[in-house]
Amino acid sequence: MTTPREGARKLVMVLNRAGLDRCSYDDDGAELLRTPGLWLVSDSPTDEQLQDPLIAGLDHAGLLVAGNVLVQMPYDPDSYETADEAQQRAAERKHLIFTKLCQLLGARHVHLEVVETQSDKGEARVDLTGSARGVTGKGHVEKKTAEALAASMRLDDRYVGGATDIEAAEALLEKHRLTSEPQMRSLVDARASSNQLHSRKYTVDLSRESSRQLQAAAQLKVPKFLTVGASALSASTSTLKYRATYEVAFE
Repeated sequence: MTTPREGARKLVMVLNRAGLDRCSYDDDGAELLRTPGLWLVSDSPTDEQLQDPLIAGLDHAGLLVAGNVLVQMPYDPDSYETADEAQQRAAERKHLIFTKLCQLLGARHVHLEVVETQSDKGEARVDLTGSARGVTGKGHVEKKTAEALAASMRLDDRYVGGATDIEAAEALLEKHRLTSEPQMRSLVDARASSNQLHSRKYTVDLSRESSRQLQAAAQLKVPKFLTVGASALSASTSTLKYRATYEVAFE
């Protein structure tokens, strides 16, 4: 098996061998095979297939379960999460990339102040500026998700500070495909200026990139003879968005 190029495997659908075989001759299965950006893989890879580092990694992570729909992480094309967890996992990864960027740019203090979730059904806000975490908003799912995200991302990092490493910062954005991310781009430019930024609050959209992947998952036309996790399909149609506000100080 040859691993498709990264753009041809934005989504991975895990099927049993019977389902894979039927896709080769069934009309609906053939249409699924032609879906742009979708890669169908077996839940029982052969020893030869396990020589592929990507397949081996999915197997090692326990993701090769029939019915799973896996979403490629927008910041690392060889990393995947199940559709029902993809958006939160992507948000956590972008959060870590942002804090690493701040460190490379010479930050002395990075504090996560607010986590927000928003959907067409409600919104919620978790305030982390005080000693106790405060949750406000409307919508049970939104509040629950905001609290879970805040718990996994809580941050109050302090560094000794240092020289601004613009080259390393640019390389970080390039590696994680974030060179056009507006807030991160703005931060790098501000630190590259002769009149360097001293401090600023940044509100970062943590779901901007992952939303595109989930929209593609929501449009999948799954043949009736295949069983795909209901939670995966419902998660892929979610309109939930995440934002985080940071206070970043460089002096």
